[in-house]
Amino acid sequence: MVYLARTDDKVKSSLQWTIDWSSCSALHEVCHCKLRSATALLCHSLHHQDAQVIWSMSIDGSTWDQLAVQPGAQQPVKLKVTNGSTQLHLRAELQGGHWQATQLFRQSRDQLGRCELDLRLSFDFVVSKQPQPLTEEQALQLLLANPVEQQSKAFALMFTLSENIAKEPAEPKYRSVRLTNDKIARGLVRPQGALQAMMACGWVLEADKLVLPPTADHNQMQRFVSLLPSPGVAPKAANGGSPTSSASPPIASGYPTASASPPTAQQRLQARVKVLFLQLVQEKGMAPNEAAAEALQMVQNEAKQGL
Repeated sequence: MVYLARTDDKVKSSLQWTIDWSSCSALHEVCHCKLRSATALLCHSLHHQDAQVIWSMSIDGSTWDQLAVQPGAQQPVKLKVTNGSTQLHLRAELQGGHWQATQLFRQSRDQLGRCELDLRLSFDFVVSKQPQPLTEEQALQLLLANPVEQQSKAFALMFTLSENIAKEPAEPKYRSVRLTNDKIARGLVRPQGALQAMMACGWVLEADKLVLPPTADHNQMQRFVSLLPSPGVAPKAANGGSPTSSASPPIASGYPTASASPPTAQQRLQARVKVLFLQLVQEKGMAPNEAAAEALQMVQNEAKQGL
């Protein structure tokens, strides 16, 4: 068996862990992470009637709260944390009996791959301040700079919101989202540029909600969404490598690409973006993220020149 214990000349001893996330609490200009909850599974064993292991926690390193942890505990304890916390301290004090009488994380040598200190922290993504207004193009540039997973969450959520409003433009529930909802926060607050993109499309920030006013034209959001990569096809991160032949153009599924009737202005815009995107990727070897932003810029310039 293996475990942590006092040295043989110590009457009592202690061990402390400090978890500090202050340096990463501000994720970007308008988003920071706030601790929601914390739990810890704390394991110890006693081998003398006078032995004690006292567990305690602190959020500032000075005021400590004792935790109710029994020897051989199988269930985690809930830690008392505050929303503004950026640190968590755990302490185990070993005392009583001889030095081997108090043992932390006792386990067989055959179980050394198992973690005996299970600490779990859950965070919320929160709007830290009113975002600076950006154009659709600027917001898209920021969106495309996010990791692929964050881009995908943002794009998928924007598609869903856009489709719901397109089906029932006057329905109030489709024109309001609560940013404290975990799915919404991960799709619109966490990715840099997502909130600014929504606001560029007419949405406004009201306390913990994002609202599209009844008088706002929802078609502006439809146009923006039509330029995003298709749902289910995540844009590849820019890495300078040669794209594969399966690289998908930034054109939204759910919008017709072919029709017996003459194409609308929106459909022509989508088709033009698709053509330019493919040219930039296949002929110039640009990364998909960069090509998407460049294709959008080229189409906007052509529109200004009346081409």
